[in-house]
Amino acid sequence: MGTHAITIFLDEGDTEICRLYRQYDGFLTGHGEELKKALVNGKMVNGIDNSPGQKFNGSGDLAVQVIAYLKQTSVLNKIHHGHEPELKDLNVLQAGGLYLYPAGEVDSSEYEYVVSPGQIGKPPNLIVRIYANEIFNGSIKDFDPSRLEEETNED
Repeated sequence: MGTHAITIFLDEGDTEICRLYRQYDGFLTGHGEELKKALVNGKMVNGIDNSPGQKFNGSGDLAVQVIAYLKQTSVLNKIHHGHEPELKDLNVLQAGGLYLYPAGEVDSSEYEYVVSPGQIGKPPNLIVRIYANEIFNGSIKDFDPSRLEEETNED
């Protein structure tokens, strides 16, 4: 069995848009770290311009970019963790591992990540819960999966 996780995407009014179910590697230094990589260099915008850098043009764009990133990295991580890549591993759009559901459709998992857009010009916000206990609530820039995993393992 894998470590399951749910990622909940909220819109600008804190209304749930959709849920992403992850079947394995849902722990902080797995899915949490990948979420940070997908989000940390981006900022929320209202309209697209030619300035450099990653941008999320609203909550819907934010959700799509994160899901696309996670789908691609789930295959690349299998290769990185010592699994010999097969021909099918080179196709980053494989079936399985991540599943998209409508808002409220999937019950919570051991790990729950809530992504919200935050303020224009700033990176998105993240809430992390383990077994419904909130362990982080703030800017993605302040999220430290390794430190949080160490702290939660000490309890």
